[in-house]
Amino acid sequence: MTFTVGLLILVMGTTGTERLRAAEIAIEMPSRRWTPEVFGGILEPVVLLGVIKLVLRRHLRDLL
Repeated sequence: MTFTVGLLILVMGTTGTERLRAAEIAIEMPSRRWTPEVFGGILEPVVLLGVIKLVLRRHLRDLL
């Protein structure tokens, strides 16, 4: 779990997506029990955002 938290913080730092709350959640996760609700609470938004991105791909544009 420590490796995962370190990797997540590294990825957030290199992609420029680090936010204080995201780092807090990543650091708090090792102390939680991995119940189906916790796992679903993490996986569900990721899948939902992926589906939204796939559906709206034609309409999205890079603003940079």
